[in-house]
Amino acid sequence: RMDYTSEDYNPEPLGSAGCVNNHTFNRFYGYRITREKAQKAVDNGASPEVILDFIKKLVGDENSYKFILSWMAYILQAPAEVPGVMLVLQGEKGAGKSTLFILLQLLLGTINCTTIPNMEELVGTFNGKRKDKKVVCLEEIGSSVYDPKHYGMIKDMITNPVQSFNRKYQSQEETYNPTGFIQIT
Repeated sequence: RMDYTSEDYNPEPLGSAGCVNNHTFNRFYGYRITREKAQKAVDNGASPEVILDFIKKLVGDENSYKFILSWMAYILQAPAEVPGVMLVLQGEKGAGKSTLFILLQLLLGTINCTTIPNMEELVGTFNGKRKDKKVVCLEEIGSSVYDPKHYGMIKDMITNPVQSFNRKYQSQEETYNPTGFIQIT
């Protein structure tokens, strides 16, 4: 039987400075992809070029392409940090914007990602859906993200690793939550 005295969301690898101790339950489950799995896929004939070509065609210009790759790499390589910017993808329906989020889910695991389709779930009374998620996709929320009454709260979510969460029948809690946001419109 495992016995824990506390819980934490801490993506720092075991054995490194700042990681959880033996008496702390870690709510970070790790990522679905590992270097070993990625190398095995390449050895079996898989090519990352398919994904890179998809992203190039999705965004259309080299600067945006490099920024998206850097943003995705930061999510994977610095899981304990907040990216500090929200990735915004605008385009016609069917262009492949949601597919980029699906690719991230495949890399990170669905347990580390969620989609929020309305402002109430993002900034409303019960916002616990985004707790302990590494990537949150704001799907078709549109310009309400930029509404002055929400702007301060959303800016705080994007730049601050400590967030307040409300869930039904639970008291409000403030916890470490280094989330990256993608807005798709």
